[in-house]
Amino acid sequence: MKHRLWGMIVFGLLVLGVSGGMAQSPSFSLDHWVYSFLDRLKAKHLLPALFPNTKPYTRYQIAKALVPVIQNSQAADLTRVERQQLAFLQYELREEFDRLGVEASGSEDSHLRFLTRRVPLVRRIFPFFFANGRDLAEISSGDFRLFLNPVFHLHSRRRDYDYRPDRTIVRERHGIWFWGWWGKWVQFYFHFRDGTEWGGEYPAYNPNWSFERVGLANARGRLVFFDETQSGIYVGRPDRWVMLGRERNRWGPGRTGALALSDWATAYDQLKMQFAWKKVLYTWVMGVLKSYPPIAARTYETGTTTRIVHASKFFVGHRLEFAPVSWAVVGLHELVVWGERGLEIGYLNPLNFYWSAEHNLGDQDNAVMGLDVTLYPGWKLKLYGEIFLDDLQTGRLGTGYYGNKWAFLVGGSRYDLFGLANLDLHGEWVRIRPFVYSHRFPINIYKHFTSTLGHWAGPNGEVVDMALRWQPRRRLFLQGNWQLYRHGANRPGENAGGDMNQPHTINDPLYVRFLGGILEETQTTGLEMRYEILRNAFLTFALQWISRKNDPIGEEMRGSGKEVQVFLGVSWNE
Repeated sequence: MKHRLWGMIVFGLLVLGVSGGMAQSPSFSLDHWVYSFLDRLKAKHLLPALFPNTKPYTRYQIAKALVPVIQNSQAADLTRVERQQLAFLQYELREEFDRLGVEASGSEDSHLRFLTRRVPLVRRIFPFFFANGRDLAEISSGDFRLFLNPVFHLHSRRRDYDYRPDRTIVRERHGIWFWGWWGKWVQFYFHFRDGTEWGGEYPAYNPNWSFERVGLANARGRLVFFDETQSGIYVGRPDRWVMLGRERNRWGPGRTGALALSDWATAYDQLKMQFAWKKVLYTWVMGVLKSYPPIAARTYETGTTTRIVHASKFFVGHRLEFAPVSWAVVGLHELVVWGERGLEIGYLNPLNFYWSAEHNLGDQDNAVMGLDVTLYPGWKLKLYGEIFLDDLQTGRLGTGYYGNKWAFLVGGSRYDLFGLANLDLHGEWVRIRPFVYSHRFPINIYKHFTSTLGHWAGPNGEVVDMALRWQPRRRLFLQGNWQLYRHGANRPGENAGGDMNQPHTINDPLYVRFLGGILEETQTTGLEMRYEILRNAFLTFALQWISRKNDPIGEEMRGSGKEVQVFLGVSWNE
């Protein structure tokens, strides 16, 4: 019955999606610099059609948003670097611009062109590599096209402490990335990375281990092995489409993270659909999550071993983003996490009020909601705020009642600071009340594997972040930042609401203090330089000075002191 229901849902949504013209296109990586570039243009009032806070964007969405900038590029208030970035994106997204009927006059990457066309040895041995000036290989057959690229990442992070042993952690990832389309209705992408890390603290041997932001891994003494996959099949029109795949999502305007749905956790399998109008964007997503440690639904003996059937875990969410006026964008969203049973019809209804549906189902699940507002008042300024409600009793507001589980995030950005081109100032403040993201049933904790679906600061946490970013050349990114992170951790035998894995119990006090418990404090001052060697290939160097207080260094052990981190990495198509 469950499989039949899944089939009916997918079939119905696909039929809905294909009733129109050209197909949608795959999403852009959330780590790509195009997001910060579009933020700058939006603050300059050059992107009226962009809904900025529902990510990832698709290739088509980016191209469509850039059309008015391209058509008015001579009159637009663009810096020299922004014009170069715009030209780069015109070449990068030339298929999407062709479908939009826009003549894109961008240019290919000059470093890549020199390597593949001016170096005779490379051109003779690999004549078909980068033949289109962008991708490693392109395959065409009738109405089928595929673009293939390698994926590579290597970094070393040296951590020198004055209160614990020094460490050098190395991580390597390699894989493949391809995308393309088949006919008029279907587009797709696949991004796979196989990874290895060494130098950290891992179990001696655990074939089913999980660590932060990665998901399931295989720990073998000094090494840990893992893989990461993102993929999607898109069916439909550019303004209404359905995607079946596996990726991350990010909802909200935050720069350091998002309160409701962030990209902090690893990717998850999902069914997603999106509808766009002139001033409204609606998104619905249902994802399959994993608990760690696994929660057993049932066990049985096979004669040779014990079979453990893990409990199912799901989430569903929808988000409405709209622009009531040209200088403001408002977002509304709600999500529900549930498990240990199958799909719920009430949650599969994209137009349902999930908070009420969860109540009608007996208050057994973890329902949350949020509101965010982003303003573009002019002067190359962006201001934003977000409120997140996990649980609330209005009669006890301001009392410290543990059940008032809410969080807020406020921030702003000023572009071309002091009239200096491409110099940007960013500031953000995040505050998350105790017990946010937790739930009395372990299956409903607001996380995927060991990582939160929301902001990385976690419950009973606070972040103040400032960053100064300068891009003197298209390929060169420079940044200096300062961040204060404070967290109220649980004491032994005392629950201060600082761990989402430990919900409030009948033995805990009804009233809690924000940042109560053991106050952990981390101050970080950092410098970062990133240079694009080739198209989407970056060399990164970062240096951080960190001061920690009450840092957990072992079972019931804490230390305080200084730390210096040196990061050196190279990545391609990450």
